[in-house]
Amino acid sequence: MTAPLIGRERQVRALQALLDQAAGGAGAALVLHGDAGVGKSALLEAVTLPGSLTLRTRGIEFEAEFAFAALHQLCRPVLGLLESLPGPQRDALETAFGLRPETQADLYLVSLATLNLLTSAGEGRPVVCLVDDAHWLDDASARVLGFVGRRLADEPVVLLLSTRDRPEPGPLDPIPTMPVTPLSEAESRALLRSRRTAPLDPRVEQRILAEARGNPLALLELPQMRHDPSAVPAYLVLTARDTVQKSFSQRLAALDRATRLPLLVAAAEPLGDPQLFWAALPRLDVGPAEVARAEGTGMLTVGSHVVLRHPLARAAVYEGATPEDRRTVHRVLAAVTDAERDLDRQIWHRAQASLGLDDDLAADLEGAASRAASRGGLAAAGTFLRRAAALSTEDTTRARRRLAAADTLQRAGDIEGAHVMLDRAESGPLDTAQTNEARLIRARITLYTRQGNKALRMLLDVAERLDPGTATDAYLAAFLAALWGRRLAGDDPLLEVAHAAARRRVEPADDDPRHLIIDAYTAQATRPPADAERAMRHTVEELVAAPVHDERLGQWWWIGAMIAEDLWDEASWRTLARRHVDVARETGAVTVLPNGLNLLALTDVHTGDLRTADARIAEAYAISEAIGAPGITYVDCLLHAWRGDETALQAMIDTEYPRAVANGEGGSLTSLELAQGILYNGLGKWERALAATAPTQERDEIGYYAFNPVEYIEAAARLGRNDLAAAPMQRLHERVAAHPTPWGSGTENRLLALLAGEQETAETYHQESIDSLSGSVARLELARSHLAYGEWLRRHRRPREAREHLDSAHEVFAAAGAMGFAGHAARELQAAGGSARPATSSMVSALSGRELLIATRVAEGATSNEVAAALFISRRTVDAHLRTIFRKLDITSRRELRSFDLT
Repeated sequence: MTAPLIGRERQVRALQALLDQAAGGAGAALVLHGDAGVGKSALLEAVTLPGSLTLRTRGIEFEAEFAFAALHQLCRPVLGLLESLPGPQRDALETAFGLRPETQADLYLVSLATLNLLTSAGEGRPVVCLVDDAHWLDDASARVLGFVGRRLADEPVVLLLSTRDRPEPGPLDPIPTMPVTPLSEAESRALLRSRRTAPLDPRVEQRILAEARGNPLALLELPQMRHDPSAVPAYLVLTARDTVQKSFSQRLAALDRATRLPLLVAAAEPLGDPQLFWAALPRLDVGPAEVARAEGTGMLTVGSHVVLRHPLARAAVYEGATPEDRRTVHRVLAAVTDAERDLDRQIWHRAQASLGLDDDLAADLEGAASRAASRGGLAAAGTFLRRAAALSTEDTTRARRRLAAADTLQRAGDIEGAHVMLDRAESGPLDTAQTNEARLIRARITLYTRQGNKALRMLLDVAERLDPGTATDAYLAAFLAALWGRRLAGDDPLLEVAHAAARRRVEPADDDPRHLIIDAYTAQATRPPADAERAMRHTVEELVAAPVHDERLGQWWWIGAMIAEDLWDEASWRTLARRHVDVARETGAVTVLPNGLNLLALTDVHTGDLRTADARIAEAYAISEAIGAPGITYVDCLLHAWRGDETALQAMIDTEYPRAVANGEGGSLTSLELAQGILYNGLGKWERALAATAPTQERDEIGYYAFNPVEYIEAAARLGRNDLAAAPMQRLHERVAAHPTPWGSGTENRLLALLAGEQETAETYHQESIDSLSGSVARLELARSHLAYGEWLRRHRRPREAREHLDSAHEVFAAAGAMGFAGHAARELQAAGGSARPATSSMVSALSGRELLIATRVAEGATSNEVAAALFISRRTVDAHLRTIFRKLDITSRRELRSFDLT
C-alpha cells in the first residue's frame, strides 16, 4: 500500500508487531475475519517486513475440491528445498503435490514437512505466509496450515489468514483471531472522498454510504455502477456481498462476449497459470486485444499469475456466464491441460464440460477419486465420486457411486454432502445390499456427529439386516456406542447389544478374531463371571497369538488390552497395548496412536513408572493436537491423582466433566471419578473417595473391573461401612476367583484385610496380599498393601514391624512421585516412632512430560530431526526444548545427556 489504510490503523499496528516479533525469532499465526469486501485482503498487503521472504496463497471456491491445492501454491516458490527434508517428510509432501507415484500421503507427515520447509526457507530471514480467503481452502490445506499455525512460537515464521467468518471448530479454530469490522460513517466518508476525482452530489454520497454500510469494497465499487445509486428503490436492502457482486455483474453486462471470455477462463481455471490461460484463448477465438479490454475493466490482471480482482468477481463471472459458455471453456481447458502432469484436473474439466450421461468419463472420475483418496484428499475424492454418479447411465452403478461418495464425504467431514448423496441414492431403486450399505453409512454419520443413543439404535437395526457374516463391524461399533454411553443411558444398552449379537452369533469358521471380541463382550454382559472369564480369557489368548499385522484387527487391538486388564492379566494387557502402539506407528495410523499411548501409559502407572507414563501422555497430547482432535484425558487425570495434586485434578474435572456429559461420554466420567477415588484415598479423605466412586458401584463398568471397585471398597472399609462394600466386594471376588492372578489376588486380600479391621484374621489377609503382589509388577499396589499392614501393626502396638512396612511403602511412593500416598505413609511412620527420608525433588523430576520424552529419545541416540518427526514438532522446537533440558539438568551437551540417569 502506498497510502495508509483509512480506519485500520490499530489493526495495521497489531499485524506489524507480529511481523517485527518474527524478525526476533518468535513467530505467530493470526486469522482475520470479517464480511466480504471489508478489507481483510488489503490488511494482509498493508504490512511489510523488510528482508523477509513472503509466500502467498488463497482459497479458491473452485479449488476447494482439490487436496493440497492452496498449500501447493504457497510452497511452490520454495520447493527447491525439498531435498533438505527428512526422507519420509519429503516423500509425503511430494506425494501430496503429485510429484511422486500414487502412494498414500500421510496428512501429518505432510504437515510436519510443511512446517520444516517454511522454517528452512528463510535461510536466516523471517518468512511471511499470507493466506487470503481461507474459508475456501481445500480441507487438506486447511488442516496442514492449522497444524503449522499452532507451532510457530519458536520459529521465525508469521502465518496470516483471512476468512469470512470466525473459524468454527476445525483446523483453524485454535489460531488466535482478529475481527475486521465495517468502517464508521466518518471513516467511510473519508474513504469514499479519497478516491473521487470530482465531488459527488450529497444525496448520491449519502445513498452510497447507506448502501455500503461501512464496507470498503462496496464504497469503492458502488460509484462505478451504471445507474445513479440514488435511484435504487428505497425498499431494496443490499448486503455487502450482494452489493459488490451486483456491481461486478453490472460491469460484466456492459462487455461483449469476446471480452468476457478471458474473464471466464480465469474464473474456471483458478490455478492462475498464464500458460494454460494463453493456450486456451486461441481455441476460443480470443486474442490479446480482448485480453487487454478485460484487463481494462479492473477485474483481471495477467502477469506471472492470472488473477481476478476479488472472489466475488470470480463468482459474478462464472455464475453470469451462459451454461454453454461454461461448458465450452471447460472443454478447452481440458484440451490444453497436460494429462500426464495433471490428469485429475483434466478429468475434472472434462466432467464440467459434459452435457448428459457419459460412462467412460464417469469411470475416469472414479479413478481420479481413488487417486485423490490415496493422497489424503477425501473431500476431492467425494466430489469426484459425486460427479461420477451424476454421469452414470446404469442405475446400480450410479447407486454404488453415490453410496461411495456418501461414505467418502462422511469420512472427510462433509456431513451435509454425505446426507445429500444418501438421500439421492435412496430415492432410486436400490437392491437389498445397497439399502443396507446406505443404512450403515447413515448410522456411521450419526455416530460421527456424537448422537450416541440414536446411533446405537441405527447400528443395531442395520446389523440385524445385514448377513451375519458381514455384520461384525456393525456389532462392534454398536458395542462401543453402548460402552461409552452406558453411564448416561437408561436401560443397559450394553446388555441390549449383547443379546442382539448373541441371537445372531456368528460362528468364527474363518477364525476372524473380531468374532471373539464380540463373544467376550457378550459374555461380560450376559453370563456369570466364571463363564464370562472363560470367553474373555480365550479371546485374549487368541489375540495375543494373532498375527501382528492382521488388518481386521487394526482398529481393535485396544479392546483386547481392555479385556486383558479386566482379567487382571498384566502380561497380556501390556502386550496388546504395546502391539496397538507398534502397529499404529508402523502403518502410520496416527489417529489411533493416542489411544494406544494412553493404554501403554496406564500400564506404566501400574508399575509405578509415572515419569514414563507422563512422557507417553505428553506424546499423545502432541499427536492429538497435530491431528486437530481433543486430547485424551483418561490417564492424565489418574496421574494427577497418584501425584496427590488436588488442584490440577479439580481443574481437569471442571473442564472435562461438563464436556463429557454434553457428549454422552460415560467412560470419561468413570475415569474422573476413579481418579478422585485414588486421590482422596491417598490423602486420607475417605468420605470424599467414597462419594466420588459411589455412582459406578451398582453395576460393573467394563474396562474398570480392576480399578474402580477397589477405591470404593477401601474408602468404605476405612469408614467402617462394610455394609456398603459387601455387594461390590462379592462381585470383585467372583471375578478374581474365576481367573486368579498375583495382581488380582493380592488386591482382593488387601481389601479383605481392611474390611476385617482389628480382627486377628486381618493379619493373614495382609500377609497374603503382600506375598501375592510381590509376584506382580504392580509396585504401587504392593506399596499400598505394605502401608495398610504397617498401619494395622502400629495400631496393634508392634512399632518395629510397622516401621519396616511403612518405610518400604514410603520409599516406593516417594520414588514414583505418588506424593499423596507418600505423605500418608510418612505420617504413619512418624506415629510408629520412625522418620521418613525426605522426598527429594530430583533434577529429572523438574522436566515436563514432553521434555522427559525428548531427553530420553536424545539420550538413546536420536537426532533432532528424528525426534521432531516422531513428535510432530519442528527441529527448532526440539532444539529449544533441549536448551531448557540442559539448563534444568545442569549439563551442556548431548554426550552428557546420554550418560545421565533419567529414571
